[in-house]
Amino acid sequence: MPYGSPLRETLEHIEAAARRAADLTTQMLAYAGRASFEVGPVDLAQMIREMGELLRATLTKRATVVYDFALGVSGGGG
Repeated sequence: MPYGSPLRETLEHIEAAARRAADLTTQMLAYAGRASFEVGPVDLAQMIREMGELLRATLTKRATVVYDFALGVSGGGG
């Protein structure tokens, strides 16, 4: 989708949710002994932002999600 398209943000949320679902499925398979764990660095700030997007979908429109990451944490604002 081109930038500025009203559907772009929605599709990006769908893609992120699908990625999280695939990761969760892999973790469940690894826990069951049917797959292996992938160990590596994780951008926690990005992960928190993505989870915040899911949280926003369940909150009232009057609620605000605010991020206050420590200095030096990647990703910036929110």
